[in-house]
Amino acid sequence: CALAAAALAEHVPGVLVVVCPQTSQVDALSDDLELFTALEPEVFPAWERLPGEQLVYDEVGGRRLAVLKLLRSDRAAKLLLASIQSLLQPAPPPDLLAVKTRSLHTGQEISLKELAEWLLAGGFHNTTAVELPGEFSIRGGILDIFAPDWTYPVRVELFGEQIESMRRFEVATQRSLATVDSIEITVAVAAAEQGSHLADYLPPGSWVLLVEPDELQEQGRAYLERLERPQQLHSVAQVWQRMVQFPSVTAWSIAPGSMETTCQLRIESVERFGGDIAQLRVQLDEVGGGQEVFVVCQTEAEARRLAELFASTRLAAEGRLHYPIGTLHNGFRLVAEGILLLSSAEIFRRTSLPRAVRRRVSGRAIDSFLELREGDLVVHVAHGVARYRGLKLLEKQGGVEEHLELEFAERTKVYVPVSKIGLVQKYVGGAKSRPKLARIGGRLWQRQKARVERAVTDLAAEMLELQALRMSRPGIAFPPDTEWQREFDAAFPYQETPDQLATIDAIKQDMCRPRPMDRLLCGDVGYGKTEVALRAAFKAVMDGKQVAVVVPTTILAQQHYAVFAERFARFPVTVELLSRFRTPAEQKEILAQTAAGLVDVLIGTHRLLARDVVFRDLGLVIIDEE
Repeated sequence: CALAAAALAEHVPGVLVVVCPQTSQVDALSDDLELFTALEPEVFPAWERLPGEQLVYDEVGGRRLAVLKLLRSDRAAKLLLASIQSLLQPAPPPDLLAVKTRSLHTGQEISLKELAEWLLAGGFHNTTAVELPGEFSIRGGILDIFAPDWTYPVRVELFGEQIESMRRFEVATQRSLATVDSIEITVAVAAAEQGSHLADYLPPGSWVLLVEPDELQEQGRAYLERLERPQQLHSVAQVWQRMVQFPSVTAWSIAPGSMETTCQLRIESVERFGGDIAQLRVQLDEVGGGQEVFVVCQTEAEARRLAELFASTRLAAEGRLHYPIGTLHNGFRLVAEGILLLSSAEIFRRTSLPRAVRRRVSGRAIDSFLELREGDLVVHVAHGVARYRGLKLLEKQGGVEEHLELEFAERTKVYVPVSKIGLVQKYVGGAKSRPKLARIGGRLWQRQKARVERAVTDLAAEMLELQALRMSRPGIAFPPDTEWQREFDAAFPYQETPDQLATIDAIKQDMCRPRPMDRLLCGDVGYGKTEVALRAAFKAVMDGKQVAVVVPTTILAQQHYAVFAERFARFPVTVELLSRFRTPAEQKEILAQTAAGLVDVLIGTHRLLARDVVFRDLGLVIIDEE
């Protein structure tokens, strides 16, 4: 379907609208299209639950609004993907949307008071600092605004009542991203006012591609039956009538009899793969015999790994095995052209790489002033503990700049420019009592820093002594990577970051040395620490050693057990979980198998530290969230 849609999009004079039966198919189609066309598709999303009131901070509503406004402009995308559910849901009438929209441009004179009243009436929230779509903030002659259909907020700077400049900025860092000459602000449209349809926004010359028409209508009716008030939405018949007013193409996996022009594409599905890497090589040669074979890899790293694994195949020797980068959810064969397309996920029978969700609001650093509320305790690097009293606009070198107002002992005030936010951090203390505010020019803060410095030095000395003792003792020298280790690494569906690759190499080198390894692995959530631990654990198991994975909570133990079991499923590795989710009888059996060496990887909480937990040949300990 993606190949056909890409071909049609090259010839459509307007916009090609591709309608899928399910929302998940829209995401898959969007991924696959990147492999066949350079055109970037837009997605018209569907609400999971229809909003019952006026909400400007609804993310799905913001994305729908952005698509509708784009269709009415001269920048409409050539490809628009939608599910039948999104087309059943109403849209605001184009003329009403125009009324709800205001334009601002540099050099324009505006009344901030009048604009603020219009925003408040349209559902925006006035706040001290803009963080979410649907918020605005006014500080002197500066207006920060985050419209619901924007990816980033905009800072409007005025000189008197005239707009002097406008620029997009990042919420987390306040860093400017780009200067803009004009912006369009659209306020919320109440649900009761949304009685129009996407078709009202499509430009002339648009075409419609209906994927599996019977399933489209079936899924549409099923969706309406699940709703409490389906009368608020369009009917399936109404949507069908609106869409077929445009030139339309229907795509069937098995075409029914029709009097319309029919094109039979000679495309075949691909056989399923299975087995170890040796069997996969044989199957690949058999399936791709006499054809050009393209194994679609999701990352450059995956392409390199597969090229190494399949280098001994007949296809590779004949130069007929290729590794394009992209996403393909289901492989197929172009019979006439002698071309076979496969996805790496099909070969290894694993799920595809998860879609990267574009977030309009990213995380914020702890020391960002957006985290601070008036009255919070903070720490200034040079002066010590103070109380945050808010933001102040101060004149500086002929201009105006925002400053953090900090109050120290004896009501002494210090103003820190926002550009120097790194000098200030939120106070975090373990004591129950509140700390005293530091006195500017006093010695208390210097003495406190000196005591902390001595304590850190003592801790460092203890750690060095412990490390020296560790290095003086013999350890386990694991052998180089095996064929199975390379196969295990190749099954990882993500592209490793440079830091991740460096860490994996360093850990493997440590494991090959005849000294005990002691590594501290630091990284934020989602940065791939678990995969690094998985590869180290696999290396230890391949040498016949057992692995203990200690985690702080039962829930985390269960999550790690699921991940380890899934990644090790293709190999003769036994993974067990020791937690309160296991019955006493099950725990007793797991302990007996562990002592006998029948459990390769044992995952659990501090329960693993009990005296009755005995390993036959423990070779690696992994402590998560130490």
